[in-house]
Amino acid sequence: MTAIEPISSETTFYVEMRNLTLARGERVLIDNLSLTLSSGSLVYVTGENGIGKSTLLLSLAGLLKPEIGQIDYAGDAHPFNCAALLSQPDGSSRGFTAAEDLKFFLNLQSLSIDIDDLLRRTGLSAAASVMVEGLSLGQKKRLGLAKIMASQRPLWLLDEPFSALDVQGRAFVTQTLSDHIKAGGIAVVATHSPIPLQGVQTKTLHLSSEMT
Repeated sequence: MTAIEPISSETTFYVEMRNLTLARGERVLIDNLSLTLSSGSLVYVTGENGIGKSTLLLSLAGLLKPEIGQIDYAGDAHPFNCAALLSQPDGSSRGFTAAEDLKFFLNLQSLSIDIDDLLRRTGLSAAASVMVEGLSLGQKKRLGLAKIMASQRPLWLLDEPFSALDVQGRAFVTQTLSDHIKAGGIAVVATHSPIPLQGVQTKTLHLSSEMT
């Protein structure tokens, strides 16, 4: 088992959204969005509930096809190989402990990473033997973030990563996010409460009904 290797600071990666139109059913949520994100970018996606924040993340993750337009990734990469999505915990469980759930994910992704080190880094060592359904919402988010970190993918897509976390948890997420971006990664974060990161250039994409 090996420890997590950070993205090289020399890594160059980009994502380009061109004339993107996204819909849920027959309702258009985002219309004609064009935006390019390059290595070292942090974009906070804000807006009221149901406006399309999560839909945009799903599209960037390759899980939702745009109605119109396209998304290009550096080197014609497939989003399944370059993007990692942290969505809201849904309470589902395979009957695993936190450590077993993480091991299952690593095996599924053919990743050889020290699980104990990963649990320690994400503050979950004490919860390693706790069943996933017994974890708090904040701990479930930490578990999800552990998988994101282990994936070593340049594009992080995070849905409300700061909610349901205590002060220590929010500090952990912001530091992890900052480290990823400073190492050349990209993060698109859907949130109601953007947190400024020291030394990181941040953009805000505010979604509203006026965009449709």
